[in-house]
Amino acid sequence: MKKRFQQFAKTLRAPGIFFLKLLILQFALKSLFAWVNPPGPGEDDWRSVHALGGILQWSLSVDAFTLLWLCLPGFLCLLLASLSKQLNAIAKTLALWAFVLPLAVASLLNLADIFYFPFHRQRANADLLYVTGHPFQKTFVQNPGWTILALLIAGLICLLLFRFALSLVRQLPVRKSSALFFSGMPVALAIVWAMLRPGMVMSNYPLTGIRSSSLVYVQQSAGTLLYSVYRHKDARVDSLYYMPHAEARALQPLWKNSKPMQVDAPKRNIVLFIMESVPADYFDMDSPFRLPMPFMDSIRRHARYYQNAYSYSHHSNKGIVAILAGMPTLTEVPVYHSPYTRLPVTGIGHRLKDSGYTSLFFIGDDYDDFGFAKCVNWLGFNTYYCREDIPGNSGMESHTMGLHDEYVLEFMGNQLQRQRQPFLAVHYNTSTHYPNDLPSSYKRRIWPDGLSPQMKSMLYYDECLKDFFRKAMKEPWFNNTVFLFCSDHWMYPDERKPSAHARQHFRIPIMWYDPRDPNGKNIRQPVSQLDMLNTMLLLSGNKQPFISYGEQLPTTDTTGNRVLYMRENAGTYQALDSQYLLRFNTVHGKAESLFDYKSDPLLRKNVLGKTGAVEIRLIRSMQAFLQQLSIHHLNPAQALDLPPLN
Repeated sequence: MKKRFQQFAKTLRAPGIFFLKLLILQFALKSLFAWVNPPGPGEDDWRSVHALGGILQWSLSVDAFTLLWLCLPGFLCLLLASLSKQLNAIAKTLALWAFVLPLAVASLLNLADIFYFPFHRQRANADLLYVTGHPFQKTFVQNPGWTILALLIAGLICLLLFRFALSLVRQLPVRKSSALFFSGMPVALAIVWAMLRPGMVMSNYPLTGIRSSSLVYVQQSAGTLLYSVYRHKDARVDSLYYMPHAEARALQPLWKNSKPMQVDAPKRNIVLFIMESVPADYFDMDSPFRLPMPFMDSIRRHARYYQNAYSYSHHSNKGIVAILAGMPTLTEVPVYHSPYTRLPVTGIGHRLKDSGYTSLFFIGDDYDDFGFAKCVNWLGFNTYYCREDIPGNSGMESHTMGLHDEYVLEFMGNQLQRQRQPFLAVHYNTSTHYPNDLPSSYKRRIWPDGLSPQMKSMLYYDECLKDFFRKAMKEPWFNNTVFLFCSDHWMYPDERKPSAHARQHFRIPIMWYDPRDPNGKNIRQPVSQLDMLNTMLLLSGNKQPFISYGEQLPTTDTTGNRVLYMRENAGTYQALDSQYLLRFNTVHGKAESLFDYKSDPLLRKNVLGKTGAVEIRLIRSMQAFLQQLSIHHLNPAQALDLPPLN
């Protein structure tokens, strides 16, 4: 018996060493990920002994489970080699590549996430399939140093994996019984583990044992991507139920009504500037990243500036839907790429068309980059203008993401000269998008010391807006127009000083400028980019009910205490009022932390369980929001309190 056990142990020695090498490699990649992307204020410091123990345990489990299944094709090929002498050589060759290719893809995804996480704020998912051409193909061209380093690391990883797999395949025992045990045991282990712990296939399963802020340090990027793609194909949205539906509708009503500022007033033109990756830090007077912007500062003095404005998420494809449809995105992939495009929503283009408006969308990207053409058509815009619609575009200087803003804004101004009023014109700029490259004339400028590439691109955009307004002020449509400014999401104001903050990394600038009302106001009440739809319908004189998760932007500095909602990732949402920030774990359906950000701006003290009615209100509001959002996808009639849909 002892001899047989020793024989089994000897047989499994090679697979065991193979797995140990793989686990060490994954540990190195995760350690690098954690070093480059440490938690920020309000994200719970996982570096305590107690927290770190749980994270290491879950990380090891996730790595081992994922690696077992990634190696399954290779071990099946070895199983075939052990069963057939005729196919032995071919099966071994197949096994070698069946090990190397899946493991290489998984490891390279983990490597890519180290550098992409600051922009995406979560591990790889199906959303990546819609933006791959931008962050990787194009930005790598602009960063040859990082590209070379990444390629060297990737090459080293692939070489190591090849050597690991080659060593394993060469050690396949000659004896049939030993070979079957050598290759069959890992296969059996993977299947049994999945049967005993089926939850392991879910990328958010570790949230049953750790806090949501620690999840990204535990996950495997290949696992999150595959599970996200599976969920997308399955078109599944989880049904969330925390309270009776009538109570959820009362706390989070989806039907809204406009309150026109002037009854039967002439319809105003609306020009909306969606500002790419522009943080509120540039506008904050006490921010170390405060940026003197001659034009934007002059507009701000005569506009309503919302100094506590927040985005819904960290992504452009979710920001555009929040701004133009008042709709939070629940799915990982953009809603306009999902099966939920037939949801009842109020598309701004459709609604304004009914009021006699023409709606136009301008962007310097190639046609349908990020799927924006699909989004704009889904929301009912009359016209979508992109790079190829601009005469002479082939001779114009381009940003990595498209034509520079100066050319698109000039084209937009020319189009509006000929446009019948009233109209809605939306400009989505690109020059402030990473990697923030500039036209050659701006690259040669002598800049003040300390400006980051992000700051320089913002100053360039500021000058582009100044030139646009200088010409627009002479046009007959100008004084009948309201200009709105809203960022799609926050981004680091200085890539050299990346830092995450649970509240700050959602703060964006929102501004409302009306040439007829040049008295500037700073409004402190918290507002959301979800409020933009309501506000545009207000300005259009809309009198019909509409669907929105936002409110109208206040015109005066009121003292209300509404609750806003933000999506950190699929497992973590936040609720915020004028004083407190709540972080909510959607897997547990429970709050994880609560911070008084007014008295504790660095979010060091978790006061959950100590504030009584305050946290009860925020938790119930958060639950009502999530319940309504999920039911809106699964049973719209119930969420909207409509008769059953046929």
